[in-house]
Amino acid sequence: MQPQFTELSQLDSSAVRQANHWQQRYAAILSLAKQVEEKPQLRQAAYLLPGCSAKLWLDTYANQDRFWFSIDSESRILKGVFALILQQWQGQPAALIKTFQLDEFFQQLGLEAHLSPSRSNGIKQAIKSVQARL
Repeated sequence: MQPQFTELSQLDSSAVRQANHWQQRYAAILSLAKQVEEKPQLRQAAYLLPGCSAKLWLDTYANQDRFWFSIDSESRILKGVFALILQQWQGQPAALIKTFQLDEFFQQLGLEAHLSPSRSNGIKQAIKSVQARL
């Protein structure tokens, strides 16, 4: 497996989960996004996910119905939020990924009240697109 597909598994997202208020959590998400390397090779139309106003590129690696992901985005907040989501999915089977509940995940992290409706809807559409590909 190429290193780009193991990167998300190695990220430390504990600061996001341990943040006491939104400003700390937002800063932790942006910090997490900085840990995700830019991937110019990914920035192609074939990897572009529909739905988000900011561009988000995703590549998928599958092995025995387990999936790993690699992402890049022009938006740090989008890259950070997606890194959090995809970290949950790394090495998981399609059946589990397809049952992922974004609203519940946002509630657990306290994101639902702080992301704009257009950003939330864009993320939901991108998640649906990923789930449909599996």
